[in-house]
Amino acid sequence: MPVTDYDTQLCFWDLGGQYNYRTLNELFLNEAAVILLVFDVTRIGTFENLSYWIEMVKAIVGSRSKNVLIVGNKTDVGGTAVPQEELQHFLTKYGLSRNYLETSAKERINIKELLERIGGMVEWGQLLKVDNSQKLFTAIQILKRLKKEHVIYDFSEIVNCLSKEIGDLDPLEAKSILLYYASQDRILLGQAEKYVVLDPEYASKIMGICIQVASGKIGRAHV
Repeated sequence: MPVTDYDTQLCFWDLGGQYNYRTLNELFLNEAAVILLVFDVTRIGTFENLSYWIEMVKAIVGSRSKNVLIVGNKTDVGGTAVPQEELQHFLTKYGLSRNYLETSAKERINIKELLERIGGMVEWGQLLKVDNSQKLFTAIQILKRLKKEHVIYDFSEIVNCLSKEIGDLDPLEAKSILLYYASQDRILLGQAEKYVVLDPEYASKIMGICIQVASGKIGRAHV
């Protein structure tokens, strides 16, 4: 993305809509800079489900829910099953009249415009950044060493450790480093940045077991 003074990337996450994934979805929504809620213009049921998702988003991200884009996809099929008055009522109700775009992923209609809209909604100046590659390299070595001792740490404990062991690294830079490696799936940050999981595969295993327990497939589990 052509943003002044930044080497930027957009990372997209496609979340599962099933109820059992609600806890996992909350983790991603809490960290998202922009949230896309996509429905199929030819299937009114997908539009009706938007109310559930927008309420979930509002509950998790609060005032940041303004960074939501509603996307009506599959315009290439022709026609729409969603009455315009219902669509306009929904957008007005949630203050999203200016945050709606119709697209066709198949024909790439408005896809460039969608990406530009996303890039424009990201509050780049509010994002933390690291400008020293040596600090990044040193930090990952420290995280690898810590992983041999424990898998899960308190977030502030990791920040303090990095700040202490890396010269002239302030806590904000340490937080930036953790966000950077989380975006690369090398670590996993917990909700509201309360903890850090240094082995994402371990976290996936735990989450998988929790989903199985919640769905009733197994009664109890040992990790």
